[in-house]
Amino acid sequence: MKTTYISAILLAATFTCFSQPDLDGRYELGGSLGYSYSSMDMFGSEYTIQTFSLHPRIGFFLTPALEICLGPSVSLAFTRIGAGISLIGGVPFFTPEYETESYNLGLTPVVTYHFLVDDAVVPYLALSASLFWQRSISKSPFSVGPTRWTKPTIIAPTVDAGVRIFLSQDWALQIGLIYSKTLQHMRDTQSDGYSLSFGTGFAIFL
Repeated sequence: MKTTYISAILLAATFTCFSQPDLDGRYELGGSLGYSYSSMDMFGSEYTIQTFSLHPRIGFFLTPALEICLGPSVSLAFTRIGAGISLIGGVPFFTPEYETESYNLGLTPVVTYHFLVDDAVVPYLALSASLFWQRSISKSPFSVGPTRWTKPTIIAPTVDAGVRIFLSQDWALQIGLIYSKTLQHMRDTQSDGYSLSFGTGFAIFL
């Protein structure tokens, strides 16, 4: 019953959509909200990360299908490592629960290509590379206080794939999946990571 109800809503929304207007030479003001969650087992303890992000942007269409954008980004990440017993060199060690809050500020250039530009629902593929600064606050009982802002972290590449739904000639909704590879610099060390997140947002065309 729920599936039928959702399908009916989507079908009704389709009849109120507009085909994508000619955006050649026009500007875009928009933004998106993102959320990601990951969980894994690390040395016998549960390791989880929740991230909330905000990405405003301004863009310009070089052609009806090709767009370049630039925008800041802000994100907040909650990391938790549960208490557990770890084996290090064959010797068991007790690790207490550990929590941190991480704040990220970034700047992101984006290149986006739109497919089926004459339709109301337009698939897109966006590539970007972000420059981030990070600061963390530990909630561990052994915490020594907030860290300083880190050296810039390059996230490259980031791939965003999804659809834009044109609800008028001047604005559209955007839904997509975002995959990132993170190259993290912390003091004198470097580590890599991967993330997959869901994002939704809007775009206004001037």
